[in-house]
Amino acid sequence: MAQQLLLKSADARARLALEAGSMGSFVCLLDQQLAAGDDTVCALFGVQPSDVLRPVADFTARIHPDDLSRVEDAMARLGRPGDEYFEDFRVLREDGEYHWIAGRGKIIENDDEGASAVLVGVNWDIGHRKAEEERLSILAKEMNHRVKNAFSVINALIRLGSRSASSISSFADTLTAQIRAMSDAHRMSAQTAQREAGATVRLEQIVRMAVAPWLTGAAEQVRIDEREPVELTLTQISPFAMLAYELATNAAKYGALASADGRLLITIDRDNGTLLFTWDEQVGHPLTAPAQEEREKGSRSGFGTTLLQHCAATLKARMKRELRPQGLLLELRVP
Repeated sequence: MAQQLLLKSADARARLALEAGSMGSFVCLLDQQLAAGDDTVCALFGVQPSDVLRPVADFTARIHPDDLSRVEDAMARLGRPGDEYFEDFRVLREDGEYHWIAGRGKIIENDDEGASAVLVGVNWDIGHRKAEEERLSILAKEMNHRVKNAFSVINALIRLGSRSASSISSFADTLTAQIRAMSDAHRMSAQTAQREAGATVRLEQIVRMAVAPWLTGAAEQVRIDEREPVELTLTQISPFAMLAYELATNAAKYGALASADGRLLITIDRDNGTLLFTWDEQVGHPLTAPAQEEREKGSRSGFGTTLLQHCAATLKARMKRELRPQGLLLELRVP
């Protein structure tokens, strides 16, 4: 009796496990190229549900062209009982967008003479996992980029400070304050990711942290014109911090902050409900040919440019950049 109950409940337990994992199941007759999937699998592939076998092409036609050959090659290698299949790929849904799903299966025993190899398996949505992988990849690249930029900024601060310092002592004090300000900016950027939901940070505070090394000493090179206070939401804090720090780093390498006579005006305002952020550099003297070439090259390619574009996209902002002879002018409009 207990054994019969165990067997009878097996199907219900399998369905419950699939539902708990948001998975769907499928079966595929490889030699005949026929397949069937439950309602979840059909929804994942964006095809109409059906209880009958249909051509495998009905499913594979929905796979992204860049992934299709890899999936077909993986299935072509299957044939013997126990062979396993495990692939991640994108499929076109009814909403017209490609979504990431995973597929895992195994060839099972089939004693029927001349019968096709039978693949049984499951599919499930992995969109959130792929998005997190992309976020971590960007974060790793951004951190690597920041470390390199930090050394570039420190080098620029040492070069400028050594020219204008009246003594070794004053030079050391100023440089220490500037490096401490850089450290504070890094710390704030890291802490933003850990803030509780609903928390806000004033944009002026983020910007001030990014340019803090140039707000020290008697001759401040940076002016922040906050015409209207702007509070950033949790999702806006990190991209704005990365954007401001990247702009400040570039300005220190070959922009307004690369020389003592350069000036930077940062304006924070609202225009008909839209946040308007302006970064206006005045280099104070013509750039040397190598510096001009480096600046133009950096504006066309490199991770720094990619990072600025990523930050603007995350903020759903329209970004306008103009490399003028007197320095960079950047305008960001955030809805």
